[in-house]
Amino acid sequence: MFPTLSSYHILIGFALALSGYVLYRAVLPKPIPGIPYNKQSTSRILGDLPELLKWQKGEGQLFQFLTHQLTKHNSPIVQLFLRPFGQPWVVICDFCES
Repeated sequence: MFPTLSSYHILIGFALALSGYVLYRAVLPKPIPGIPYNKQSTSRILGDLPELLKWQKGEGQLFQFLTHQLTKHNSPIVQLFLRPFGQPWVVICDFCES
């Protein structure tokens, strides 16, 4: 016979699943309001890092990646999530904006 799950075991399982989800949501990158960013990066713990690593394989330069992001968003200021669990990088290419 299979052992039966008591309501206690189900409650513990639910609590673990809920706490895992809350922890996952807590470590996701949080954008600064009003500054353009890649929308898909806020749903990944690593943020823009996978895209940067793919870019460096093909192009090889961090500066080119940053300028590509500025062109992509058509803005003199953009934020990137390059450090997991860290604050976003704010890249400014216009001296008037800074």
